[in-house]
Amino acid sequence: MKKVNKKPKAIIYCRVANKNQISDTSSLEEQRNKCKDELGKGGYELLEVVSDNGCSANDMKRAGLCRLKDLVSRKDVSAIYISDYARLSRQPKHLLEILTYFEEEHSVNVVSIANPEDEHSSCYMLWAV
Repeated sequence: MKKVNKKPKAIIYCRVANKNQISDTSSLEEQRNKCKDELGKGGYELLEVVSDNGCSANDMKRAGLCRLKDLVSRKDVSAIYISDYARLSRQPKHLLEILTYFEEEHSVNVVSIANPEDEHSSCYMLWAV
């Protein structure tokens, strides 16, 4: 019997804070497209695209972020692709909490398209000082 190799699964998370961003380069569509391109290069299968439209990064209970956490806790997810860390949060404390939840508690790799070379090591280094 032939063994089927399953690709690891990934989720894309996108967020814009206000309606004005819909038409600029940080639009949800632009974020999705960039993440899809990189996700494919990484050999992942896209499980779902999760978005927050018109939500502040300071809102830790926004619907898309809650959905993202729910998917990670219930599914076999290997990675989350984001266009940059500010999509998750602009507050270092909140960003650290989110990254710890995904990476430490659920072993999910968070991949930032804008910072591919160092992943999120600079975020952890910020808190080590």
